[in-house]
Amino acid sequence: MTIGNPQSLVQSENLSGLMMWDHDYLINIICKQKLLPILKTLPSILEVEHENFVRAYKWGISDGHKSICAEFGGGDIGSLIAASESSAAIKTLEKFEHSRVKLLDPMGIVKDSCPLNLDSESKDFSAKDAIEDSSLRSE
Repeated sequence: MTIGNPQSLVQSENLSGLMMWDHDYLINIICKQKLLPILKTLPSILEVEHENFVRAYKWGISDGHKSICAEFGGGDIGSLIAASESSAAIKTLEKFEHSRVKLLDPMGIVKDSCPLNLDSESKDFSAKDAIEDSSLRSE
């Protein structure tokens, strides 16, 4: 069993612990060694679901992480993980996002467009429609 990178073990009362060895194992073993070969040969029938998956990471998880980070000064100060770096934590998260999107979409198929701009007739995933639907229900 891989124990992960001991350098990724960060001690701080302000950090959730997500950079523990299990996170390192998830990214380096499960994603890079097991998931990547599957994503490179994904059948075309799964194209829409794959696009939804990549967009959910980019426009949901990653953007949400950057937003929370900004609330705690991440636009101005370094992250707890890379405290010695001079760049702001959000810049570090943007680097993570870029590398993870490359991992999730190794063939570069998914276009880099916000789901709010997607045409609902051409894509199953449309956050714009979801927002409009929820606003109609609240009236």
